[in-house]
Amino acid sequence: MAEFRSGRSDCILAVWGDIEAGLVLAADGDLFHPQEYLDALCAEAAQVFSTLPPSSDDALDQVVVFDPTGGRLFVRAPSNPINSLSCLCPPDADLGDLLRAMADFVTGYTLSESGQ
Repeated sequence: MAEFRSGRSDCILAVWGDIEAGLVLAADGDLFHPQEYLDALCAEAAQVFSTLPPSSDDALDQVVVFDPTGGRLFVRAPSNPINSLSCLCPPDADLGDLLRAMADFVTGYTLSESGQ
């Protein structure tokens, strides 16, 4: 996660999680976040993805939750739906750029895990 966040000031915290098992697999942030906070973010990812209709193509699932203090972004690939990448961002973040970087990470991880 540190490599993903490297040079990316628009991502305050990145969490890679197994949303089926509710496990945080890796995390990196500007500040220390207790495990309970990371677990809650992973649980939120599971919740938001459970509300999406089944994807019939290879499109990435992306959810953005935004309020005045910033955003929570969640991305997963349909080919690997049990893992998701979650990021916290400040209110002035370039969401398009961050979502593209997250999509590249999720897609790259899926391809490397499947041996392609």
